[in-house]
Amino acid sequence: EIKQSIARLLREAHSAIDLCVFTITDDELAKQIISSHNKKIKVRIITDDDKITAKGSEIYKLARAGVPVKTDHSHYHMHNKFGIIDNRIAITGSFNWTYTATKHNQENLLATSNYDIVKQYNVEFNRLWNEMFKF
Repeated sequence: EIKQSIARLLREAHSAIDLCVFTITDDELAKQIISSHNKKIKVRIITDDDKITAKGSEIYKLARAGVPVKTDHSHYHMHNKFGIIDNRIAITGSFNWTYTATKHNQENLLATSNYDIVKQYNVEFNRLWNEMFKF
């Protein structure tokens, strides 16, 4: 149900989607991100540089569709898993945006509209966006 909840939040976005996720291999979520981008919603993605070439990675597809993507350039992982929808909803948890996480893993996701929490995630996303490198 986590995947369906994320897909619904992406579909219902009106202006902005900022995602800071370790990896994206779930093609259905990638398609929803591209669909949001094509509806002129401002989408930005931060992901781990080691995972962009992993089997099944959707990052190249997202970048080719025009979605701005940034990565770390470090031997350590950018291991965050959070997003901000329309600057009003923050999502976070253990959930990796992968087929395995959807079908097999024990995962969790929290979505909140608490202003203080959303603001903190927004600040962190923008800090990372400014530090990361264009893909």
